[in-house]
Amino acid sequence: MDDYQWNTWLKHLNKIYKESDLNSSINEIKDYDSFLSRFSSESTGINFSEISKLMESMVTGLNGRSLKIQSSNDSYTDTESIFLPENISSYNNKNDNFDVIKLSTFYSWAQTWYGTWRLKRKILTTQILKLTIFSKSINLWKLYD
Repeated sequence: MDDYQWNTWLKHLNKIYKESDLNSSINEIKDYDSFLSRFSSESTGINFSEISKLMESMVTGLNGRSLKIQSSNDSYTDTESIFLPENISSYNNKNDNFDVIKLSTFYSWAQTWYGTWRLKRKILTTQILKLTIFSKSINLWKLYD
């Protein structure tokens, strides 16, 4: 077991301990072989450390300025950094998993570049009013149904 697998196993045990109890963690330790078989996706998964520098270079090339690429439990952006999962193993081959991480990176980049967070107040208010009117009309429809 390499360092990454060891750390992942420890995090997994800690998560079980926090979510359940000590006995559940001990049972998981005893069932070590089961964890290793579930963790076999590592051979087809993409680890954050493998792609972080590449993704940072690609985003800098698109953006003209650097955005930090950081590890997280989920994919998202705060417009200064792009957060990517520590490990992606959604598919059974490395190429598809690499595509997932690229798409996630570029989607987060697009949010910062095209201004997803820059909503105009008037447009937002108009949309909320439309939703409110729609909601009221649905409620009226239900009354007469």
